[in-house]
Amino acid sequence: MVTATIGFIMPISAWAQENCGAALNYEGADIRAVVDEIAIRTGRTFLLDPAVQGRVTVKSPPNGSLCADEAWELFQAVLRVNDFAATPAGDGKYRIVPLQEAARAAGPVGEGRGSDLTTQIIRLSYVDAREAAANLAQIIGNNGVVSPVRTGNSIIVVDTADNVARITKVLKQLDRDSTIYRTIALQHSSAGELSRLVSELASEMS
Repeated sequence: MVTATIGFIMPISAWAQENCGAALNYEGADIRAVVDEIAIRTGRTFLLDPAVQGRVTVKSPPNGSLCADEAWELFQAVLRVNDFAATPAGDGKYRIVPLQEAARAAGPVGEGRGSDLTTQIIRLSYVDAREAAANLAQIIGNNGVVSPVRTGNSIIVVDTADNVARITKVLKQLDRDSTIYRTIALQHSSAGELSRLVSELASEMS
């Protein structure tokens, strides 16, 4: 049995403020009972893998309340602490599976937010996809996936939407043209003659 005490603060939308309820407090509750509660609070439908079993403890601040988005983020954290994950399976539908299987069951490409598992294809312009994937292996989530695609020099990333956004920013910093341009003023030779000589040297070196 895995027991966790989790608290968090996050911004909420006007819509979420209209869908607030009592705080979530469970002591050794069946995880399936928590799933039922979240389904009611968020309007989502869940398909449970047979392996989803266990008891959880969730403690919220006294006299607090949770809106729909907050309850969803808290639920995602509870699942991860217990080695499960919710992966998108259609409009408002999620599969709850063991965490180690979540990457293979990640949601539609480019969709998801916050703790939702999502798949992103990122095309690179300058850096080799294999080299970039090796660098990203250090910051990918424990159960995330980063895989180079040589055709088109792209990378497939599967992770939480928040982490995918962070990885995308890192890639933008890495994927830059490293060519150095410098203007040199000539005093004695003509630009055309020097260009010919440089071209010949480059051909000999290649």
